[in-house]
Amino acid sequence: GGSSGGGAWRGVKGLYTGLPTTLLRNVPYNAVQFGTFRLLLNAGVSPLVAGASAGIATAIVTTPIDVVNTRMQTQAVMQRSSSGSSGSSESSESSESSES
Repeated sequence: GGSSGGGAWRGVKGLYTGLPTTLLRNVPYNAVQFGTFRLLLNAGVSPLVAGASAGIATAIVTTPIDVVNTRMQTQAVMQRSSSGSSGSSESSESSESSES
């Protein structure tokens, strides 16, 4: 009965867990993609080459941000699934820091 409301709230709250990093990825993504595309079109480059070049530039700029976003979302899921056992999230954090 009453515990299902808390689970539902975590579900709704969980939808927004990665929102800040998603915005940090999507805003530069669109700025780089459309800016590069428009710049190259104005320079007389064909639309095909401009689009491919814009895609490459966008991937270079936004992939690191996407990796951070994916890790944050994955950690949130892993912490929720391991919340029943104490210390498991600490050991996963220490193993991640040793990988870096």
